Amino acid sequence: MFFNTVLACRKLPLAELVVLAKSVADVGGDGDPFADAGETARMSLTLRNASPFDLSNATLVLGSVDPDVACITKSTILVPSFPAGATLDTATLGNPAGRFEYVISASASTTNPANPAHADFFLSVVSAQVVGTTTPVPVSKTWIVLWMRHERRLTMVRGRK
Repeated sequence: MFFNTVLACRKLPLAELVVLAKSVADVGGDGDPFADAGETARMSLTLRNASPFDLSNATLVLGSVDPDVACITKSTILVPSFPAGATLDTATLGNPAGRFEYVISASASTTNPANPAHADFFLSVVSAQVVGTTTPVPVSKTWIVLWMRHERRLTMVRGRK
């Protein structure tokens, strides 16, 4: 018995995305624009499609191997249409639809105020036209934990309350 199989494979191109800006806010924390240790944060991105082709039904995928990121609880954003050369602020897709969500590690801290702790992420995309990006798209220096941890010692003074 002989089998004759013909495979028809289509090679998909890789997208080129550029991160122009990011916006971060904590969720249910102290309301500042960065996430403290143990807090959940939402991040929207302003992106440019630098690919020479349009993307349709694109899924943006956020990842991280940074130890200061405990987990990414919402790692995808669906973008119905992203034309070639266009700029998109994912926040315009709604809240929380246009925002990624992640939790900062409980052990994250800033030890040097001149170099505050930050989390690094990377971005990719899958759509009808592509199965990734030419290289992982960095989403770097997302500030976290801008306060410094330090130990306080309380001293009791006799006669005072």
